[in-house]
Amino acid sequence: MFTRIVDTVKSSMKRKSREDSTEDLTCEEVLVDPVVQLDSSPDSSSSSSQDSFDHLISHPQTKRPRIPRISFTIPPLPSLPAPTFLPAPSYSFLEENRFSVARQRHIEQSYYIPHSVITVFTHFRQGDVIFGLIDERFKVEKQLLKQGYSDLVANNLNESVIMSLSNNKEIRFQGKWHIDYHAKLLTKHKDYLFKPNGKPIPQSKDPAAISAAFRRACKLMVIHRSRDRVSNVHIITKGIDWKRLCHKVKPGDASVCAGITNSEIRAIYRDEKRHGLHPNIFFYDNDQVMMKKRPWDTLALSHHFRHYEQQRNNKEKIIAEVATLSSKRV
Repeated sequence: MFTRIVDTVKSSMKRKSREDSTEDLTCEEVLVDPVVQLDSSPDSSSSSSQDSFDHLISHPQTKRPRIPRISFTIPPLPSLPAPTFLPAPSYSFLEENRFSVARQRHIEQSYYIPHSVITVFTHFRQGDVIFGLIDERFKVEKQLLKQGYSDLVANNLNESVIMSLSNNKEIRFQGKWHIDYHAKLLTKHKDYLFKPNGKPIPQSKDPAAISAAFRRACKLMVIHRSRDRVSNVHIITKGIDWKRLCHKVKPGDASVCAGITNSEIRAIYRDEKRHGLHPNIFFYDNDQVMMKKRPWDTLALSHHFRHYEQQRNNKEKIIAEVATLSSKRV
């Protein structure tokens, strides 16, 4: 009986030692080492268990094998062909024009600037003309004169030519392409400038015929369309009373410049309604930045020009009715 009890105690102690040796193994060792897995089974003998334990002590812990890294190289990009540049445009078609050299220089000076930063000072070129109210126009003119430009306003270009045409004198060309081009333009349209019953400039001291010729010359300079035209018109809109311009309201303190500027802008509006957008006319806002839209296309001013359009249509209807009645009487 006692011997049986002793054998039971010994077997329990051996079993406990086997369990302790198994608990000392890490999960990694049990999974990786097949010997440990076999020897740690409950059916193995004490000697094999001891051998496996000695094996674990004598050998360091076996780690999982590392996954080999996949190395690859990116093939080099194919070499791009060398850039090819187109030859400079030929201006041989301008050789027949007497202003070809000056026009060529004017074209070559033009360059692209993002629309959001175009101002009258960066877009102006020699030969262009400024329009607007006299105070705001003078500020821009003063700055452009410092940049080396000349003959910026219509009066400097019109006066000598109109006076010579009115006295039937020969036009003397000055050798400057923009002045001579304008003189040639006014000479070509002499009959239009001095057509009878013209509307003179208010408060002008010149005779009615000459005053009306100045007024027509300004409109002609702005709206004329020709294939050889390279000069642009820059209109400063700061200070313009758009209600007065479209409704033709004439306050008592009206200035001469305001009346002329309004007349020129209305002429541009009528011309673009008939013939489409004019490529040589540019408008500038109060900060002298180029406007992306025409004034009559903006939400704030479109209703004024609709009123002007309605007034003009009514006027044309009345003129047509009067012409019809007069023809019937005859």
